[in-house]
Amino acid sequence: VFETGSGLFYTEYSYDGITWSLYTTPLFEVNEGTTEIHYRSFDIAGNMGIVKIESVRIDNTPPITTISIEGNLIYESWYDLVPSITLAATDTISGINISEYSLDGINWITYNGPFNVFENGIVTINYKSKDDAGNTEITKFEILKIVLTSIIIDEEGNGDYTWEEAVDEEWCSGSGTWSDPYIIQNLVIDGKDTGTCLLIRNSNVPFVVKNCRIYNAGSSGAYYAGIYLYKTSNGKIINNTIGTNMASGIYLMGFGEGIVRPCINNSIINNTIKDTSFCVSLTYSNIISYHLLNL
Repeated sequence: VFETGSGLFYTEYSYDGITWSLYTTPLFEVNEGTTEIHYRSFDIAGNMGIVKIESVRIDNTPPITTISIEGNLIYESWYDLVPSITLAATDTISGINISEYSLDGINWITYNGPFNVFENGIVTINYKSKDDAGNTEITKFEILKIVLTSIIIDEEGNGDYTWEEAVDEEWCSGSGTWSDPYIIQNLVIDGKDTGTCLLIRNSNVPFVVKNCRIYNAGSSGAYYAGIYLYKTSNGKIINNTIGTNMASGIYLMGFGEGIVRPCINNSIINNTIKDTSFCVSLTYSNIISYHLLNL
């Protein structure tokens, strides 16, 4: 404060413009939100300067972001087709600077409006927002389940998943040993009349397929199956619901160029198979146990 006449006497401040306090040391405002500080000064002659007002905004609270999903919910928390994702961020003090989302937790995309997720299976949507004060929200996530159209696993590759590649997806876990088999579980697969829903071929490592809902493989041939094993051994097919518009619920085949590798040592246990021409189709001798219900 400067006064060139009689000299500065004192300065006052007020938070409401009514009750005034003598200014002696710097003020430290700790309350969040916007605070108006009124201030004025007096000279030795008793003259009062113009009352001025300064707004101080303090924001230590990160924004809050919510997520909503719009799509065709067909079974429990599973969506068909391509769902639309909307993020809504709020910050009552500073305002929102940016909202972002990521499908892999590494690469972040600026949110500019509703977006579609074109992936199938189990997808993790990470999201967060930052306000204009620089506060960044802790990353949140939403598990999105989108019906798969088909899965093909081929240990010889042939352009399809190997087990090592499949385990990188959220719908597969394990290491392919007897103590830690590969596991595919809790999926919903709609074959879209393509000939197979889940095909595993040229595989000899331990694996388990369990608690899946599989349908609509098509009915044009016996190999139009919910689960189709080709030259595959050491698998367990457990507690799956399979059926509707398919020739075979579970189809095991072990020949090609002669009998190269039969399907053996596969266990089929407690699956529900309905609305199919055949429950289980075998084209070679198997060590297999089953408890099936055909409705």
